[in-house]
Amino acid sequence: MEVTEKKRRRDAGVLQITERDIFTLTWISEQFCISFDQLQKLLGRNAKQATKTEGTLSISATRNAIDRWLQLALIETPRKVLKEHSSYVWLSRRGLSQLGIPYSYYLPKPSTANHIYIMVP
Repeated sequence: MEVTEKKRRRDAGVLQITERDIFTLTWISEQFCISFDQLQKLLGRNAKQATKTEGTLSISATRNAIDRWLQLALIETPRKVLKEHSSYVWLSRRGLSQLGIPYSYYLPKPSTANHIYIMVP
């Protein structure tokens, strides 16, 4: 009996942008930036599977999305803006261009972080 090997897909291992990525990154660009805890809720709304906490993506799954976006150069490296808040995520210049988003590049500042930090319902 001969064992046949499954052919590996040509695009296996190649990072690709999903519809959820486009929705989420566009939303982030419209708000300028998003905190990690807000991002968990935003991604949780469109989770591929049920989440442990309803409507909130896990920390590891959220980090995986961020890591993929970083590898695709769609976002800047997340960083804290205010001590009391979690790290913030915002699009890179390349991300804005790649997604065809007509907004200017934004770098979060402590003076505007409280204004931007509104909990996602």
